[in-house]
Amino acid sequence: MYYNGMGYTNWEPDIRKRARMAESTNTPQNRMSLMQNLIDEAPAGTEIGHECLDTMNLLLRKNISYGNSALEPVGIFSKADAEQQICNRIDDKLNRIKNEQGFEGEDEIDDILGYMILLKIARKRKPLYRVAEENIEIFS
Repeated sequence: MYYNGMGYTNWEPDIRKRARMAESTNTPQNRMSLMQNLIDEAPAGTEIGHECLDTMNLLLRKNISYGNSALEPVGIFSKADAEQQICNRIDDKLNRIKNEQGFEGEDEIDDILGYMILLKIARKRKPLYRVAEENIEIFS
């Protein structure tokens, strides 16, 4: 059900349909084309698009430089899985912000956004998360 300002309806606004289509389309070209339509329609679409692309650029450059260390940890000292290690990095980053101990030249918001995206990927890689996401029940 969707609230249209006067009450609830089963009609889904076109913008929501396109957003869902962009999320579910598999090829990057199709997703980018659908996302461009949303960017053009959203009041702050261009600014949102630029910030998201900047975050993607940062993540891709770090992934090239550091490899998949966040998503595939080597486990020399820590035996925690990727998800837990990313959560630890987020905690460390938030603690530095709280205590005003950031490093010059670092953008804490960009780092946190990057870690949150990596956390999302790590969770999607976990089999139980994928099953729960698809609303399939497992009986043990």
